[in-house]
Amino acid sequence: MQTSTPIYKDLVFIGGGHSHALVLKMWAMKPLPGVRLTLISPQVLTPYSGMLPGLIAGHYDLEETHIDLSRLCRYANARFIQASVTGIDLANKEIHFADRAPLGFDLLSINSGISPDLAIPGAAEFATPVKPIATFYPRWQGIKDYLHSDKAQSEKQAAYRIAIVGGGAAGVELILAMHFALSRDPSINRPLQFCLVQQGEGLPENYPPRLQCKVAKLFTRHNIEVIANTRIEDVSAEELKGENNKTINFDCLFWCTNASAAIWLSQTDLALDQQGFISVNQYLQST
Repeated sequence: MQTSTPIYKDLVFIGGGHSHALVLKMWAMKPLPGVRLTLISPQVLTPYSGMLPGLIAGHYDLEETHIDLSRLCRYANARFIQASVTGIDLANKEIHFADRAPLGFDLLSINSGISPDLAIPGAAEFATPVKPIATFYPRWQGIKDYLHSDKAQSEKQAAYRIAIVGGGAAGVELILAMHFALSRDPSINRPLQFCLVQQGEGLPENYPPRLQCKVAKLFTRHNIEVIANTRIEDVSAEELKGENNKTINFDCLFWCTNASAAIWLSQTDLALDQQGFISVNQYLQST
């Protein structure tokens, strides 16, 4: 990167989250003299998660729901490094990677997102987490391809059952988007069943009762089954097992529960909370 202004400070962004993307856009319009901005992300394309239901429903295509970080960095005259961070050395102000030399920094901002919580036995093997979208979306495409296949048509007497674990807003939006996409596809002849499993009750959980009442009516109208007050304890190839040996069958399972902190954060000297997330003050600053 060519510049006529001496570099006095290195500002490094870890992660291509929404906040960093917005700052890069603003940086392009009004950069700070003497500051070199670097963005680190394992992926060049980062999804805008708020558009995921629209992507699943078919309102958008994949390109419309993703931000090209490399292109954005060029626009902002910032460096882009495609790599995965493995740790941070705060004492020496260095970021560590698995396959490249450490990178120094003066100021650091972290907006790297979350990891799926697949601690329940069998979940990592038999469930597809909604995040990261880079692994979720190909699985969703695979399901649609299967439902269009001759094999699916030959088995059309048995309903294909899609289950989602998680009663938050994301789970509600996702299952409604899936129902919208598949139920309106005239080339799918196999019967479909949709099931949402939640630990609490009311959808979305912890939302106002009037909204939950509207969602309940919507689910009833679309014949989407809700299994409430069920804590999942084990996952096998085609079955969820809840408390008191309650079993729930599925053909395809998506995991949309609370997420966990990125594992690499534990390899830093940053102050973390009990869940492993970065502890911050009222200004979102950490030490």
